[in-house]
Amino acid sequence: MRSTGVRKLSRYVPSPAMVVACLALTVALAGTSYAAIKLPANSVGTAQLKRGAVTGAKVKKNTITGTQIRETTLERVPKALQADSADSADTAAALGRIDYVTGTVSVPGGSSTATRGSASCPTGTFATGGGAKMTDTTNGFLVDTNPAGKTGWEATSFSNVTQNMTVYVICAAAASTTP
Repeated sequence: MRSTGVRKLSRYVPSPAMVVACLALTVALAGTSYAAIKLPANSVGTAQLKRGAVTGAKVKKNTITGTQIRETTLERVPKALQADSADSADTAAALGRIDYVTGTVSVPGGSSTATRGSASCPTGTFATGGGAKMTDTTNGFLVDTNPAGKTGWEATSFSNVTQNMTVYVICAAAASTTP
């Protein structure tokens, strides 16, 4: 028996699943092509978007400005709780006084040991900054300068020749806010 003709023909006929898949692909591509060609520019906007469709991860960085953010939706910054009781910046305590205090220490020349010096604020004031300097910067150098607690400043140095290191601290006290 020869049935090669029927068998050969069935080999080229697509299955029903293949027909449905190709039809679905054609419809999907046609819809996308239609939207790309027929929709005018900027025709999809806020009114067409569903609530929650645009998430933070989908927004490009630095494209939203402060005027576009509803502040009532933002959480409170923990440190800002202290600002709730302030009426304005005008009610902040003013500086009562500022002191500039220095301390001088002799740095021995040629020593392999670091020399440490310090300067302290007067009672009732706090360090707001400070530093140090060498008399002869070509023969000596500062290793570091840093706050010494809340009321002082300290510095460390080495020198090839005996010279002085001056440590300074800037101290401030708040003015009294009692009427």
